[in-house]
Amino acid sequence: MARGRAAGYDDQRELILARAAALFAQRGYPATSMNEVAQACGLSKATLYHYYRDKYALLVSIAEGHVRKLDTLVAEVLAQGLAPELRLRALIRRIVAEYAGAQHAHRVLTEDVRFLAPADRERVLGHERAVVAGFAQAVAGLRPELAAAALAKPMTMLLFGMLNWMFTWVQPDGALDHDTLAPMVADLFLGGLLAVQPPNAGGLLAVQPPNAGGLLRWYAALREQSPVRSMPDASVLLTRYRDCEAVYRDPRLFSSDKRAEFGPKYGVGSPLFEHHTSSLVFNDPPLHSRVRRLIAGALTARATDALEAGVTQWVDHLLDRIAERAARGEPVDLIADFASAIPVEVIGNLLGVPQRERGPLRDWSLAILGALEPSLDPAQLALGHQAVTDFSAYLRQLVAQ
Repeated sequence: MARGRAAGYDDQRELILARAAALFAQRGYPATSMNEVAQACGLSKATLYHYYRDKYALLVSIAEGHVRKLDTLVAEVLAQGLAPELRLRALIRRIVAEYAGAQHAHRVLTEDVRFLAPADRERVLGHERAVVAGFAQAVAGLRPELAAAALAKPMTMLLFGMLNWMFTWVQPDGALDHDTLAPMVADLFLGGLLAVQPPNAGGLLAVQPPNAGGLLRWYAALREQSPVRSMPDASVLLTRYRDCEAVYRDPRLFSSDKRAEFGPKYGVGSPLFEHHTSSLVFNDPPLHSRVRRLIAGALTARATDALEAGVTQWVDHLLDRIAERAARGEPVDLIADFASAIPVEVIGNLLGVPQRERGPLRDWSLAILGALEPSLDPAQLALGHQAVTDFSAYLRQLVAQ
């Protein structure tokens, strides 16, 4: 029968870690011996080895245990769903409180992690990255325009520049304790954070926009601070309506012709090149005007009004079908089963595609339009070329019929 752990085993381990952390912080990890740890704990060396196999195991436990606690508390605060400023204040308060009770462990984490083996060090650094990412997420929630300018993480690192070295000067019996300093740190950081303006040059769009909660503010900041934006690929991004309208109404100065861009991308004469360079969207007058006149009759107000009854009937049909599937407990994909089915139906009606032949339309469309993404792998490129070939062949057959 296996022997169970004695009562107080875990408490004894924690005591050993605390005493070892104090010694490592004061003397340094290399200069501290297991004899000194045992003496500080009031244990024999043999008893100490019963709890930890060697000094390295103590280092791993101190560093990883401390950073795990930080990672956990950040996750707990983020899960509370607080308003952006309250979330950031709560993170600062919690992290300062944790530092207050773990100054020795924090010094070990700061100064002695370099002695860890690569796998152990990477595990510890992974928790540190998670802590930084959590704070950066909170910064982005309060200042999405800074996230858009790739500044959320730098702002976070500046904050940790204040926090991480408090143990070097805050004295336990001093006039200022951690509880007093926490709101001061929050006020100082938030006051500065709210005053920071993204630089006019650089990567405003170097990162993805924030989540939906901050997207409108992100776009508003973009329009206000950089409405005409030079991009790394030499293109220009416009975000104000009046600028876009001016560009589209002046083909003498601005061109929609993409042949120079699409030639290297798709290969001159390839299916995707021929398709996109003959598109209404990517052409200037007179071709643009001629094609637009040809299709204008199908898109007049009267013509689109005539589609309303059929579209309404189709939407009702899709919703009824979704309700039936849900009632049977079957999963429903709102994109495949509803959203994408509507344009396929409308375009199929405009082109006169028989209902039974509309299955491939969405996949063709996704492959062709997906090829407009800035970067493509060979599989995406091949899929786009094949989609153009198949769709063109089908349309020729349809016209012939």
